[in-house]
Amino acid sequence: MCDGKKADLVLATKHREMFEEWLQLPLEDKFADLEAYAALHNLPLANVARHWLIPGRRDCLIPLDSWTSEKRLFDSDAEILTALASQPARKAA
Repeated sequence: MCDGKKADLVLATKHREMFEEWLQLPLEDKFADLEAYAALHNLPLANVARHWLIPGRRDCLIPLDSWTSEKRLFDSDAEILTALASQPARKAA
């Protein structure tokens, strides 16, 4: 196998593994991932969610060989996370 094809296979396999792991996380953990990414890059959470999770743009995050049910779960979670990230921050009581 050519080195390029081998690298593509390794990357596709790792992408699939990470996608499956992420799908299994509770929504709270997925939201925490978004918050951590936004904080790391000093970006507003809503902007990060809109940038990565809007329909069309998020398609690159889904492995090509994903099942329809996996795509639907990812899309559903992305919609929920985008809505949550767009809400004004709540202050602790």
